Amino acid sequence: MSIWIKNLIFSLLLLSLISGCQKRHQDETRIAISPWIGYTPIYYAEEKGWLKDIGIKIIHTTSLHETVHYYQAGLIDAFVSTQYEASLLKDYDLTHFMPLDRSNGGDIILSNRSLSTIKNSKKIKSYFEIDSVNQIVFNDFMNKYQLNNLYVEIQNRPQTMMKDLNPVQNEDIIIVTYEPYATFLKNKGFKEIASTKDSDIVVIDSLYFRNNHLLLQKEKSKLLINSIKKAYKVLNDNPKEFYNVVKFYLEGVSYSEFNNTLLGIEWLINTSKEEFNSFYKKHDDIPKVEDI
Repeated sequence: MSIWIKNLIFSLLLLSLISGCQKRHQDETRIAISPWIGYTPIYYAEEKGWLKDIGIKIIHTTSLHETVHYYQAGLIDAFVSTQYEASLLKDYDLTHFMPLDRSNGGDIILSNRSLSTIKNSKKIKSYFEIDSVNQIVFNDFMNKYQLNNLYVEIQNRPQTMMKDLNPVQNEDIIIVTYEPYATFLKNKGFKEIASTKDSDIVVIDSLYFRNNHLLLQKEKSKLLINSIKKAYKVLNDNPKEFYNVVKFYLEGVSYSEFNNTLLGIEWLINTSKEEFNSFYKKHDDIPKVEDI
């Protein structure tokens, strides 16, 4: 797909969202969310109607990159992302509101080749989302395995478009992806060669709010926290029921595969603000969780 067509599609999406924004209720809070296994408690709360009941509307984006653009355009009041996307918005009015999870193998490097074959490749095609955590994971992988001397052709694609990739035999392919897309691609024949489980980087997914909106919606924000924690409790107490509610967002991942994907994250939903800030204070790139 050409850059021109991509820009046209994105512009049309923005126009559609702007039109919707003009019609929304004054007290409605819009939160952007892209597919990721660690965001499923929010999907569950949305599907159950808990978020609608407290005046929250979820805006589904196709990528973390798209989420950032929506926030820059002023079309949303909050979003979920890693600290890397949030860092792109450091000059914007932003509050670290609630940590959700830490990737512990959920961000994955896939390939149609073994790592030893990749190390001797003459040309690698690498697919990932530029200006997202994908790029950080890719750079870490290249540095760790001393692959920076290899010729790499970078293909900038959102995860939704990577689903069409196949493990062809005439190319050496690397895909930087995350769950649930990783399981979908593994089922097509791609193999895992690295992940955040064996990486030195720390990837934290959190909910971020526009500060001035948060100040006006303190009570709603507390109800949002309660809704997410309530959904997370269902995940622990009745995972099959939870899966049946959120499976629409999981790219065809089965119940057993869903349980396996959860092994790739460490949940932080019930971690207190003080606990989180104390544990991650040595990581300058992870912003402190602020008081509501």
